[in-house]
Order: sequence, then C-alpha cells, then structure tokens
Amino acid sequence: MEKVLEHIDTKDAERIDLSNNDFDKVEVELEALSKKEALRINIDTGLENALKEMEELESQMPKEQGKKLLELCEKNVLDTVLGQFGLGSWVLDAQDGGNVNTTRNVRKGIYANEKEKRAYENRGEYISRKYHSHEKYKEINKKQGELKEEGRLKDYMTGKTLDPNTETHLDHIVAAKTIHDDRARVLAEADGLSLANKESNLKMTDASLNMSKKAKTADEFLARRDERIRELKRVKEKRGYLTESEQKEQIKLDKQKEINDEEFRRQYDESKKEIDSKVDKAYYTSSKPY
Repeated sequence: MEKVLEHIDTKDAERIDLSNNDFDKVEVELEALSKKEALRINIDTGLENALKEMEELESQMPKEQGKKLLELCEKNVLDTVLGQFGLGSWVLDAQDGGNVNTTRNVRKGIYANEKEKRAYENRGEYISRKYHSHEKYKEINKKQGELKEEGRLKDYMTGKTLDPNTETHLDHIVAAKTIHDDRARVLAEADGLSLANKESNLKMTDASLNMSKKAKTADEFLARRDERIRELKRVKEKRGYLTESEQKEQIKLDKQKEINDEEFRRQYDESKKEIDSKVDKAYYTSSKPY
C-alpha cells in the first residue's frame, strides 16, 4: 500500500483518536489536516500480506462465504488503519471550509476547489429508467414479487402482509434521485446505480404509497401527510364538503395513515446511514482527500 500521510507532529499524533469508522469526525479532522504540513501514513507491510492471504483463502471457499469473509476483513482493516492513525480528536480548531474537500462540507455546498464543484455540476441528468432497469433492481423485484404471490411479503411502510392482488411497487427507500444528486457521492466517484439498487434499499410497498412518497425522505413524507390531513379537515369544517379532487386526496391520505411511522423512519434512517457510510468509505479510503 502507498504511504499516504507523513510528518505528523508528535503532539498532534498524541491527539489523534478515531475508531468505529466515525467518518463525521474524519471530515472535521481533514479540515484541520489541510492546515498542517503534507502528511503520510506508514502502513505496516504485514497488512498487505494479511490481505493477500485473505484473498487466497477466499478463492478456496464457496463464493458466498468468501464474499462475506472479505467484507468482514475489509471492515476490520479500515477500523485498524483509522484507529491506529485516527484523526478523531482533531476537532479543536477545525471549521467548515479549508483546503480539503470533505463529504460533510460538500453536502452543504462548501467546496475546497472549483474542480470538484464543476464535477458535481457536470454529474449528468438523473434518468429514472436507468435506475429502474438495473439488473439488481429487476432481480429483487422478481424475488419480492414471488413472495407477494405466496402471501409471504410485508409492506415495508405499513408492516402489513401484502395481498397478492394489491398493486405494488418496488421502492428505493432512499430515492434513486436523492442518491444520484448527492454531492458526496459525486465527490467520492461512487456508482449511484449500485448504491441505489442495494437489496437493503429496495422494498415492496403499496403503489399508492410509493407514488405519494416520490423522492421525499421519510420525515418529509410523513410531515406532508400530516399537514394535508390538517388542511383538508379545516376545509371541510369551514366549507362543509370536499371537492371531488379533495375527496380523492383524502382516500390517499387515509391509506397513508396505515403507515407505521416509527418503523418506516427506522428503515429509512438505516438505509440512508448505510449508503452514506459506503460513500464516506469510498472517499476516505481513496487518495483524493490526502
């Protein structure tokens, strides 16, 4: 592995402390690091040997077991590197901005250079068809569709078992457009199609709920639902009736009342955290921030 950090002041080294992939802290620290001298991390060559041994072991194991083993190894390696040379306590004088781009800053529109800002502006148009015709999307849609036909699939928003005759959609829990337009994803040069179409981010739900949710977050969707329920109630009390279009909206809102708010929020937050973590990992384990 290349040496990527060097010249760490002894006092600064004593202040460094990071574990458990706390990328939020890494972002803050990198801002501080940008004010220091050029840095390098000396990685023990034994780490490379260990990785080679893991690859050899993986080739001798069944595909699925080997994949899980390497994923576990990858996580432990990252924990070790970041923990050993961690940047966690470098938060004393860190602030937004600086000479190093961070995933946190770019999500707020703060860039350290014009190059990465232009890269985001030139990211390309979001094309829904690409995300919804992805091989993984089609594979998971087929799998969950079969479970629905067997009466063994629950609506991820309501928690209720889906009737085989119910019209359903396979929903990107964190919207594909949200992932495509994520400034940090573009900075990390992470593949939006793969991130959006992870199995953990694809769940079946009632078609009406999916069409109402669109690209909203869980909190935005539920807040909008509650706001419209209150508004229609006030309209009916004042006017005495609802128009035809308002009645149709009321039917949709009644369906949305079936959502298990707590579970829906939990699944959304879980999926968002996993995707953001993969974006952070792609960026902070690349050479770009260093």
